[in-house]
Amino acid sequence: MSFNMSSGVERLFTVELKKVEEKWRPWIDFEAGSELEVLGECPLCGADVVESPLSYGCSRWDEGCEFAIFKNSIKRFGGKMLSKQKARELLSTGVTEVTIRDFDGSEKRVPLLLDKDFGCRIDFKGEER
Repeated sequence: MSFNMSSGVERLFTVELKKVEEKWRPWIDFEAGSELEVLGECPLCGADVVESPLSYGCSRWDEGCEFAIFKNSIKRFGGKMLSKQKARELLSTGVTEVTIRDFDGSEKRVPLLLDKDFGCRIDFKGEER
């Protein structure tokens, strides 16, 4: 079975009946079929970076690593949601190129840089490669 989250991401789950204390109870597994695809290496701790509904983040988040590249990072600048391909390129090379809207409404291609503190940042001047 599956359902769509508010972010549009489809989540798979299974429902089983399990006997608990002599009573049958439903057991829901929200991790069903969720083989996590590794997109790259975390620049903070070296663990795998994987996709979550809102970001591409460190798989060691439950151990305290806070690294994440949010999918909507460039949306406020008129860009699209950051794709898995762009995140993979950003993690492997440290830079990728994205399209944003300039103040006059025209589209502009700018470098998106990997940033350990914020996940990523836009190089508006194109000077920091």
